[in-house]
Amino acid sequence: MTRSSSTMNQQDDSSRYRVSFSRQLLRLAFFSLLTPVLAVSAGFYLDGRSVAEKVATSLFMPLSIVFFLLIGSGLFAIRNARWSLGLGLLLLGCFVWASASPLLASRIIDQIESQVESHVPTADNPLDYAVVLGGGTGLTPELRPQLNGSGDRISLAIRLYHAGAVRNIIVTGTALPGTVLPGSEEDPRMNPMLQAKEILVESNVNESAIVMITGINTSEEMKSLKAKPEFWEGKRCGLITSAFHMPRAIRLAKAQGLDLTSIAADYRANRNKFTMIELMPNSQATVSIEVAIKEYLGSLIGR
Repeated sequence: MTRSSSTMNQQDDSSRYRVSFSRQLLRLAFFSLLTPVLAVSAGFYLDGRSVAEKVATSLFMPLSIVFFLLIGSGLFAIRNARWSLGLGLLLLGCFVWASASPLLASRIIDQIESQVESHVPTADNPLDYAVVLGGGTGLTPELRPQLNGSGDRISLAIRLYHAGAVRNIIVTGTALPGTVLPGSEEDPRMNPMLQAKEILVESNVNESAIVMITGINTSEEMKSLKAKPEFWEGKRCGLITSAFHMPRAIRLAKAQGLDLTSIAADYRANRNKFTMIELMPNSQATVSIEVAIKEYLGSLIGR
């Protein structure tokens, strides 16, 4: 009789535990889903169905899932009076959001891009040379040069050349020492200046109008240009690079005594109307924030 009662008590305890655990899971799910549901609803209310659908789609991206789980878990822990754990999870969630926020990334990039005024040359007063800094190209698996995320640098140079606004194009960039193709020795095709030159030639830029100078970073590229006074001394010479990179590039040029006209390409700050999508964390925003950090660090060490 006693053994039977003990068994029944254990079964009751196990049943109560399962019920309690299920309720805890439901509450955790509720708090985890509360914030994303509010985000989709706000997107629909403020900007309409199309934006709400994009917000809903972004909820399935890895960074959004991590963010909302952290926020939901934090609220759940606070609801259960576990204040230290809850606040810690909320702070971690805020860090994830800040490191992947399109809104924050755009503001940071815009602050950098607006530091230098960009000029657009015309055929009425063309530049003798335009220096296109490396970083806008890469290689396909077949070793064919292609434009990458900063490829607007090359694209802008081509457009200006064919518009008659630039007479000659200087491409820069040397691969880092030890950079090799998979399964091979060092290959000159890894050099950005060669990749850029091939793309320019394929885009009907006269090969005689293309000059290559070396440098594994912006500082070395400016030193290489300094050593070639025939391209800038007494000439009208412009500098084409990504807008976020332009302030640092111009500072390095001035440090070498070079007076270059800034021609910004590859703008990254979002200047469109604000929508709820800007509040949803994503990996592209993380890349932009990393780019900004790299520019600040580069300025600190003079590179």
